[in-house]
Amino acid sequence: MIESICPNCGLKKVFDDDKVGKKFKCPTCGTIVLIEKIDVQSSMEKEIKLEVDTSSYKSDEKKFHLRNNIILGVIILILSICKQ
Repeated sequence: MIESICPNCGLKKVFDDDKVGKKFKCPTCGTIVLIEKIDVQSSMEKEIKLEVDTSSYKSDEKKFHLRNNIILGVIILILSICKQ
């Protein structure tokens, strides 16, 4: 049995060994995934990379919200000055 992981959404799916080299469509996100035999270490490295990439998105999201809050504050300040 071979476990294949969708690189887009992370869905894990198990296949028989004779499916190596074939492709499947991920039922969750629709990505076409190649079924390949990989060693455990390589699989773990991919999962670690996925976690690192995800954390960088969270950091970018915080920066985005901070920037939006600053812009909103400036707009409120300008409107309060215009009302006076």
